[in-house]
Amino acid sequence: MTPLLFGDLYARLDDELRYVFDERAGIVEFDAHKPRELAECLALIELLREFPSALLGFKTLQLNLDGRPLWVLARSSIAEKLCTQRAAKHVDLSKVLETQFGGVAVLSDCPMQLRETSHLI
Repeated sequence: MTPLLFGDLYARLDDELRYVFDERAGIVEFDAHKPRELAECLALIELLREFPSALLGFKTLQLNLDGRPLWVLARSSIAEKLCTQRAAKHVDLSKVLETQFGGVAVLSDCPMQLRETSHLI
């Protein structure tokens, strides 16, 4: 079911995040006996709190390259392929920034090894 108040934002979510949103909105609506519109607003707030990049069309992944961890910021479509090909896992960008980089990181080009082996970019 497309949300009543922000269908255009909902359309930007990938299948996994749509499921998360729908589940949370349903729980608030039925278990807490709240109107659907309020349930959707609360679900969106919670979704964005947990996945701040959800509406931006990119994902943050952790994978191993030559035995060391590598964090990759990629378009959602590329991220899904990387997860399939390289056993990458989705991670929360804000947590990675805080725990691995002290709150700030510099973006750089993708390592050639990852570029060549993934055939994605």
